[in-house]
Amino acid sequence: MSKKVFLNTSPIQYIHQLGLIRIIKKLFGKVYVPAEVHEELNRGRKEGIELPNLEGMDFIEIMEPKAISFSKLVRDLGKGETAVILLGIDRKSTRLNSSRIPLSRMPSSA
Repeated sequence: MSKKVFLNTSPIQYIHQLGLIRIIKKLFGKVYVPAEVHEELNRGRKEGIELPNLEGMDFIEIMEPKAISFSKLVRDLGKGETAVILLGIDRKSTRLNSSRIPLSRMPSSA
């Protein structure tokens, strides 16, 4: 089974602003983004920040995490970052990416 890739707001923002958003598809095929991240990007666009509209991207799937109860324990991460972790907990065989948590500390199932 292949690994699923989950992204939070920061990697999407910076890759888009560099004009390289399509590299995500080339590198991973498909990635998964929590609905909270999608909402953060939409809010940022409304505020005038140059951010992508994920709805038109066939290689990005917007998902809702199921492990909501864990989010009450997390206080120092944003909603998008927390949702990425929750999606990773929900699904087996994953690698998570967060700009605020070193990959060596991320939960991973092998």
